[in-house]
Amino acid sequence: MVALNSALEANGMLNTPTGLIRRHPDCVVVITTNRNYQGTRPLNESLRDRMQHAEKMDLPPLEVMVSRGMAKTGFDHKEPLTIMGKVIRLLEETAKANAIKGVAGMRSYFYWVNTVKQGQDPLITLYPKVLYKLTTEPSELSLLEDALEKSGLLKDLSAWYHGRNLQAFKEGRRLSQTEADARNITEEATTLVGASDEVNSDSKETTEETDSLAETAPTESDTSKEAMKLPDSEEHSDAVSQSATGTEAEADEAVHTGATAKDLAEQEKTLKKQLNQKARKLFKGTTHEKEGLIIHRPKATAENQREAQALLREIQPQVAPIIKKLKEILENEVSVDFSRGQYTGTRFDASRVAYEDFRTFSKKNPPQEAPSLAIGLRVDESGSMVREGRLSAAQKAAMGVLSFSKELDLPLMIYGDTADLSSREKTSIYSYKEFSDDYQNVPGKLMTMKPRQNNRDGVPLRLLAEALAKETATTKVLLSISDGQPKALPDYTGKKAREDIQQVIADYERQGVIFLAAAIGEDQEIIREIYGEHRFLDISDLQHFPEELVNLLARYLD
Repeated sequence: MVALNSALEANGMLNTPTGLIRRHPDCVVVITTNRNYQGTRPLNESLRDRMQHAEKMDLPPLEVMVSRGMAKTGFDHKEPLTIMGKVIRLLEETAKANAIKGVAGMRSYFYWVNTVKQGQDPLITLYPKVLYKLTTEPSELSLLEDALEKSGLLKDLSAWYHGRNLQAFKEGRRLSQTEADARNITEEATTLVGASDEVNSDSKETTEETDSLAETAPTESDTSKEAMKLPDSEEHSDAVSQSATGTEAEADEAVHTGATAKDLAEQEKTLKKQLNQKARKLFKGTTHEKEGLIIHRPKATAENQREAQALLREIQPQVAPIIKKLKEILENEVSVDFSRGQYTGTRFDASRVAYEDFRTFSKKNPPQEAPSLAIGLRVDESGSMVREGRLSAAQKAAMGVLSFSKELDLPLMIYGDTADLSSREKTSIYSYKEFSDDYQNVPGKLMTMKPRQNNRDGVPLRLLAEALAKETATTKVLLSISDGQPKALPDYTGKKAREDIQQVIADYERQGVIFLAAAIGEDQEIIREIYGEHRFLDISDLQHFPEELVNLLARYLD
């Protein structure tokens, strides 16, 4: 497209292998592109700059949608067309608000209207014609279904559809004279089915029967909810539902991995033992050797998983657009290397026209290697994190980093820590995710974070830095989220704690680990002094903390 730049100028021309082509005075160039579609890229800025006029086109007004629907499909019932247009608009707005990647547009509207014209139930055809084109992810479908249910639009559409069918049944079909003669029908009916005196004569019995059935008949809201269910969705009986004690989450993980619950428990036990052995070996001969370090592997209950899904939905509008944009950039990574002298390619090379061998194109070489980033995240779980919603903000930030890493397939490790839980357990580490773990149940595990006791920062930082140093990624970032200066019994504070942390930084920065400290409490100046200005992040707006953190990490992939 950039090759057109010279032609788009006033009195422009295009240089081709056969000579110069001058632009005709009446030539008009119109360029269209889809915005925010997965797999598409924005028009080149120099090309857009040469456009004399630009328009941003969204869904047309509802009245225009209805008129276009009538013209395109030949279906002229305005009431259902209006309701269906409102549904499309609502789904488009809900999808944007929740960063759902699909699109509900005019094409979906036309296809859906066509099914109603053919006599199909619009509440059933809504899924293949509209919803499944937006997304097939169950959690995202649930968001869209909830929005539709709250709006009441599907209830109105169902009432129109079933009311129309009932009216058509009552009125019957008028036969042609030829068909009437063939059936020996000589008189025209004068009463409607269901409206005769004979039917109404037993009204008392009907009333009694209706009263007896009213106790078991489903309510209107029940039927509307039933209509909202996914076709052929799997139903789980209450008889086999499990309590929120972790068994349900473990069963999901067993299905995901193909292992039995017993196998998973054994694997967790083995991993926990290995982690503790490595930690003791790492701190042997240091000031932390005899502090009673224990690494825990938290378990997520079914309730934790539900809470995690709610939290993920809350932060999606902040982090999903960043992830989507970054994915598109990475998928279309630009290479600076071109092979010249090709018969075909992505760039026209005018300098080779004189050779007259038709090798006038340059072809972009594929990138030699994909951007690579490994992330270690440490969350302070000291008692002071209970203030001002700090731990909640840290959980949201951890969820944002988790989504970021999962979508971009990046190595991620998450630790929480506290100190002085007991006289024997001086330092406690909570391993929410190791580099070797998959992402199953990790969101639920993060919901088990809570404010505990003190904090001995040097220990979790060294553990994470040691693991990061062994990763093969080209960029390794260790991010610490804390609300205050390190403090633990008997004397881990002040100069001693500062020197311990700075020694960890010095040891592992030589091995390529980048340290960053996000300060979300009142001790920001002390944290700045410990980590240094260039490693310090001042997080004053906790509401946008997840967005700021994901944006920061995204820069390490650019």
